Amino acid sequence: MKTFKPFVEVIQEMKNGDIADCEINGFTSILRSHGTFYSVHPEVGSDMKTSGLPVWKLDPGDLKRRFAIRPRYVDVVEAMKALQERKIVEWYDEATHEKIASLSSGINFEALARHNSEFADRGFFGLAKGKFVIKGD
Repeated sequence: MKTFKPFVEVIQEMKNGDIADCEINGFTSILRSHGTFYSVHPEVGSDMKTSGLPVWKLDPGDLKRRFAIRPRYVDVVEAMKALQERKIVEWYDEATHEKIASLSSGINFEALARHNSEFADRGFFGLAKGKFVIKGD
């Protein structure tokens, strides 16, 4: 579940490369790149750098909207490295971005499959296609 906050609060929390989405679907997203904030299309990934308009060109009324910072997703390989480093990793559905499970080092995939119907339904192929967020990074 995304936590939407006022624009002014969100830009204070954003780090380089972060994208914040508006609570209104289809409304512009905000990208922070090298200390500058840009207005970008909501379907843009974090590889987009500076082809958007600087935020100060937004209508002042638009700045009253609420935004939520997108998670920084990594692939399954990065997630497994993080688990080996004893970090907690959250697994998200590749299409809906809904959280499936929290994983930690020493995870037993057999036990996960038994106790988590989402994992059982998706299997290892779903795990490989999933998106992951490393907590504490």
